Amino acid sequence: MSDEAKFLELLPTIDSLTAAICRRRGLDRTEAEEFAADVRARFVESDYAPIRQFRRESSVATYLAVVISSWLRDYIVARDGRWRPSATALRAGPVAIHLERLMQRLGRTREEAIAEVFAAGDQPYSERELRDIALSLPTREPLRPRRVFETDHELAASPSMLADALVTSGERDLEIARARRELNAALDSLATEDRLLVSMRFLEGHSVADIARTLTIEQKPLYRRLERSVSALRRHLESAGITTDSVRDLVGGAES
Repeated sequence: MSDEAKFLELLPTIDSLTAAICRRRGLDRTEAEEFAADVRARFVESDYAPIRQFRRESSVATYLAVVISSWLRDYIVARDGRWRPSATALRAGPVAIHLERLMQRLGRTREEAIAEVFAAGDQPYSERELRDIALSLPTREPLRPRRVFETDHELAASPSMLADALVTSGERDLEIARARRELNAALDSLATEDRLLVSMRFLEGHSVADIARTLTIEQKPLYRRLERSVSALRRHLESAGITTDSVRDLVGGAES
């Protein structure tokens, strides 16, 4: 059977997994449709490379879920940059994630976000219930860093303080950039599925149970698998002299 024929045979599974993963990550209908089209295009444009790369180390559904989840992570990073949903939103589910993204990332007011989600009509809540969800979400710091000096008067009065702050900030930026390079290298050293598991758990804040449901794999073995992967990452970072604080700054201080 040709790669194209295998792809066409698996297409219903690919579409079903894509829709389920999009729902779990809180994409609205338009974004989910756009991403689903992108998934199909990636298979075709790569000459069905993911189909050929399947090594039967897991079920084909689990493998495809890993591939699609990895692509969705890239899609969300390209769309949102460093923004990630809070732990509260993750626990509350896709609708809460969507509300929080509208308010925190896209700058909607609470009422605008509620009205937009309610008008879309693809969720089960009333406006009052949506308002309760929105009110339960934490107030978060803006993504843009605060100014060191708030007024021109402070700047003029404290040139030495400004110089010290700029030096410290520059050194910190270099340290975080090095941490990013080493963390990426450490992640690249992991197997594809292990890399996705670590990213979903620690960079995106999903629970182990949620990861197991998303990837349709058993939950219990994931704990040991994550522990082994984290130990490997820690050894790599420690050997490169990367501090815990640098890694924490790099991932944005996600809530636990």
